[in-house]
Amino acid sequence: MKLLIFDSADDLPILGAASWDMVIDCARAPASTYEYWRRRTGANCRSIFDFAHGFEDLRASRELLHQGLNVVVDDGGIDWWDALFLSIESDLRQLMLARRLSQQLPAGCELYASRGNPLASALSHANGIRLHILQSRFHSAWHRVSRYKHALLSLEHHQLAQAVKDKFDPQHSVRRYFGHRHEPLGEAVVLLPSAYVNVSRTAVAIAARVPERKLLLVCARDTARLPVVPRNVTQISLDAYFQGVNHAERSHLQSSLAGLIRRLANSVPEFSMACSLGLLDRLHSLLPWGLAIRDSWKNLFDTQPISAVVCADDSNPYSRLPLILAKQRGLPTIACHHGAFDFRMAIKQVHSDFYLTKTEMEQDYLLEKCGLHEKNLIFAGSVSNSPNEERRIHAKHDKLVFFSEPFAAIGWREKEVFRDLIPRLWSLAQSTQLKLAIKLHPFESARSTRRMLREFLPGVRGIDVISGTMSGDLWESLQFAVTVQSSIALECASRAIPVFLCGWLADPYSEYASQFVKFGVGQRLDTPDALANIPQLLHTQRGARVDAPRLDGALLERLLSRQSVFQESLST
Repeated sequence: MKLLIFDSADDLPILGAASWDMVIDCARAPASTYEYWRRRTGANCRSIFDFAHGFEDLRASRELLHQGLNVVVDDGGIDWWDALFLSIESDLRQLMLARRLSQQLPAGCELYASRGNPLASALSHANGIRLHILQSRFHSAWHRVSRYKHALLSLEHHQLAQAVKDKFDPQHSVRRYFGHRHEPLGEAVVLLPSAYVNVSRTAVAIAARVPERKLLLVCARDTARLPVVPRNVTQISLDAYFQGVNHAERSHLQSSLAGLIRRLANSVPEFSMACSLGLLDRLHSLLPWGLAIRDSWKNLFDTQPISAVVCADDSNPYSRLPLILAKQRGLPTIACHHGAFDFRMAIKQVHSDFYLTKTEMEQDYLLEKCGLHEKNLIFAGSVSNSPNEERRIHAKHDKLVFFSEPFAAIGWREKEVFRDLIPRLWSLAQSTQLKLAIKLHPFESARSTRRMLREFLPGVRGIDVISGTMSGDLWESLQFAVTVQSSIALECASRAIPVFLCGWLADPYSEYASQFVKFGVGQRLDTPDALANIPQLLHTQRGARVDAPRLDGALLERLLSRQSVFQESLST
């Protein structure tokens, strides 16, 4: 049997260079893509994600997290295994998939890879078979050049600038010289840490519920900045608060981390494989980055009158670490998620005093799927700015909007997804006599999307590509929406806008789409061909309103008050 591990960066010409019995794609693509590959190669073509076991894998990741806790701990009590684990967790899940695939390979299997990658190396390690790499050194160098060229042509200017800063200045060693520390504020403020624009939007939506409070939105990255903030919010950059890392502490923690990795590699099969592939070495490079982030937040806490922390993303170290620091300082801490759900709650430890849930649907997800205890959750209500009143009866609902996802960032072959999806959406818009618009996720590029539109719909004009926030007029123009598992489905439901979920594109772990459907948020479509049925489905799915109570400002005030946090029980 000849097996080819097909890297996510490669395309079909490599497949046609030889005959294969099986091709395993390291990424994901629509079924039509794998069928096309099968016709071209005669091989059984499928994705490595076909071997995923859903939430079972997330719970397994949580067990792996627990294996390394309480070892690499700094003098302030921060557990760096806990703080950085999510940065390598998705790679560990890939190794679970590799192990399942390896158990199905017959003796004498010949293993090839389009280029060197962890999945192919994991299979070679697990089965003790030689790995043949097809890519030459010349092609490897050419690929790196092509990748940078693609980024230059595809990313928006602000996205490219942020990517360069993150790659070449991870500890803000340069950026800190171009920022300035904000003068100490005159009264106590609630800290809102953020590294992404969607997190910032959620944070200021929360701020709007407590207009008498002063809040400090601190942007750890430029892409977290908002053009406008409410009057009770001050927005500053974290850059100027960075400093050099304490080398003695760094050396001590690196030594503790090395000892932990050795122990885990000798006792846990998944870590043994990860260690042999060098995956855990990433933690050594991430640790100085994490220490720099921690010290910047400590400097901010020492110079600003922080009275509490509200964190809308407790997974990213940029915003997770200030939450932990505040808890250690005895400050009230509140966490929530900027989207409808967060599957990482099934994995990570919760460090906040309270975790706010915005809907009954999210509360159910955290309790039933993620296994959290109800005592840790506060059903606080929605922070959405969607209106409670019905949409204007006489508004012109003339648009079909596809709310896109960051497909490339979550393991999909983005181009293949759009190749399969965009012509179908255009046909749907034509049949319903609506104008097609594509609303991009903040991680997506308008330049790249327009390029794909020109390729897959040559000669077609008039498709809107929308970045940024949704305007009120755009909401009013929606006849219905299509998405995959975006939180926008809940926003549509709250406005009584019919929304259809592309279930075949849902990720194999989170079960977000299933949870939406369970609570009447949207209708799931299981195949691409089902998009053509939407005109008929609209007669039965009229967009019943799914409301959630609004976040109660009085409740939030009580949570933000140190006295109330420690003296009152709000779990009811």
